[in-house]
Amino acid sequence: MERYLLLSAAAIGILVLGTAAIRAVHRMRAGSARRARRGAAARRRVAHATDRADAATETIAVADRFGAGGPLLLTAEPQTGDLLYAAASPSPPFDLTAPGAADALQDWESAAPARRRTVFVRAYLAHPLPRVRTEALELVGRFGGEDTRVPRHLAALLRDDAASVRRTAAGLAWSGGVEAVVAVLREEPAAEADRAHAELVAHAPEGREPPAL
Repeated sequence: MERYLLLSAAAIGILVLGTAAIRAVHRMRAGSARRARRGAAARRRVAHATDRADAATETIAVADRFGAGGPLLLTAEPQTGDLLYAAASPSPPFDLTAPGAADALQDWESAAPARRRTVFVRAYLAHPLPRVRTEALELVGRFGGEDTRVPRHLAALLRDDAASVRRTAAGLAWSGGVEAVVAVLREEPAAEADRAHAELVAHAPEGREPPAL
């Protein structure tokens, strides 16, 4: 009888241990599968981030239309929000291999943070993509008090090829300093001034009119 009980207990023990071992194997396999899925997802995120970083680091040479101070080399296709992020601690937007770049870089390195931000924004006002110029204009609205040349920039961008840029420039002019923008237009050739002034008229707040040329 005792032998039977011992054998039964041993059998039960083996069954329990076997069941536990099987469950442990299943848990290990499930854990391995989860880790594999997480690893694959992480690799996809890294690949996506790398693709975005590669796109963000491609650069283009751009003419310095707004007096940034040197030959420009800008990010070709910055993502939405990148300019605002970069403006907090901007890198020099210059082509450092071009003639005259040494002077531009020296001025940049000796400039205060606010001045660097102004130069950075000026550079991207000349970007060939309208959405980037529009975003740079929005930064002018945020930081424009640091740049005394804003009325001249707005006067030029009121004649931009892109409607979104013209609309944003007009909105900034009307948000404060429309008189200064019109004063700049009075110094320009009549045809160009009339075209820019028409944008101020088209986007004037209700009940307001821009000063006459």
